[in-house]
Formats: sequence, structure tokens, C-alpha cells
Amino acid sequence: MEEVKSDKKVKWSKSDDRGSLDKIEKLDRATQGMMFSRLLEPALTIVLGLILVVLLLAGCLRRGLFYFTDVYPMVLMASGSALIWLILFMMCFNASKTNGELGISQWLNTLKQLYVALMQYAHLRWMFWPLALAIWFGLHAWIGSVSVQGSLDEMLRWSLLAIFALLTAMLASRANGARWFAYGWQMAGGLLVLSGVLAACGVLPLPYGVMRTADPEISSAGARLGGMLQYPNAYGAVAGMYALERLAAAARAVA
Repeated sequence: MEEVKSDKKVKWSKSDDRGSLDKIEKLDRATQGMMFSRLLEPALTIVLGLILVVLLLAGCLRRGLFYFTDVYPMVLMASGSALIWLILFMMCFNASKTNGELGISQWLNTLKQLYVALMQYAHLRWMFWPLALAIWFGLHAWIGSVSVQGSLDEMLRWSLLAIFALLTAMLASRANGARWFAYGWQMAGGLLVLSGVLAACGVLPLPYGVMRTADPEISSAGARLGGMLQYPNAYGAVAGMYALERLAAAARAVA
């Protein structure tokens, strides 16, 4: 009888050891997932900030995306960048919740939790307006349109705006994300303004940067500055927007 009791005690001690080892392994996985997510959080902000900076500068270099031939590569670049960032974000979001284990059901659960988390931010809902317009143009092309190609082009343009709005809102909701957007905003504005001034001074050989005309009703000086946008009215509107934004920022700083 004593031998049987001792055997039972040995078995119970082994089972207790296994249970404690399993708990330790689960804790290790959880801590590793938390450390991974903490290390990946700043990297995600940097990647998202660089994506937005590149998109802003590319929009300036591609003549303000006035022509649809310039929109197509931007849509591909923005979609690919958003997809890559979403995968990285889901890896970071999923690491601390699945204890290092990945599966289809866990990924679906992560998508649901991500959707709920996104809807908690009211500013993220603004992206649905350009998305709704993109869907509308797509339906218009599918039902029947006078210009199917024109409807598809507008669908792609508004899809690009929806992707950019989503990335901007996600960046604004992250720590130090507004700084990255401010960097991209200032770099894009500086590129547009300086390129126009240098083209007008003859330093930068920019084709169609300055529109020449002999009609005094169009320009009394005989020339109008178009810059990289190559369209004087659009260039003047964008430059005026940047000037007003800087004046408002200076007023806030003084106040």
C-alpha cells in the first residue's frame, strides 16, 4: 500500500511539474509577444510616415496627378504600401494576443478586433466618403455609362484618395505620427514652391513650368508660373493654400 501511495505521489508531482512548465512556456510566449509588439510599434510609425512622405512627394513629381496616366502607378504604389503596412500592423496586433501561435481562425478574430478598434476613432470615418464615391463610380461604370473608361478612372482616383485618407488617419492616431505628416507636408510644399521659383529664375530647367503668352488678358507680364503642376491656376491655388496654412501656424505659435 505504501508503494502504491508513493507511486501516486510521484505521478502527481510529475503532472504538477508539467503543468508548471506549461504555464511558464505560456508566460514566456506572452512576454515575447509583448516585447515584439513594443519593438515593432515605433517601426510601424516610421514605415507609415515614410509611405505618406513618399506619396506626397510622388504626387508633386507626377504633375499633381492631373492626368490619369499618372494616377495608375500611384494607385498601385499606395495599395501595395497599405497592404504591407496592414500585414505588419496585424502581426504586431496579433503577437500579444495569440501567444506566438498563428492560425486562420486567429487571424479572422484579429481582423474583427482590428475593425472594432478602428471604428472607435471618429476621424477614421472620414475615409468612407471618398470610398463611397469610388464605389459609386464603379457601379456607374458597371450599370452603363457614356464613358466607361472615364468612370473607371474616377473610381481609381477616389480609391487613391480613400487609401491616402486611411493612412493619414492611422498615422495621426499613433504616437509621434503627426510629426511625420508635418514633415511630408512641409517637404511637398517646399518642393512645389522652390521648384517654381527656380524654374522662373532659369536655374531649374523645368519643361512647361512657365506658361508664355502674348495675350495681356491672360497675363500682363506675358508669363504665368505653373511649376511642377504645369497649370498656373492649380499652382496658384496650392501655393495660396500653403501660405494660408503657414500664416495660421504662425498665428497659433504667437498666441
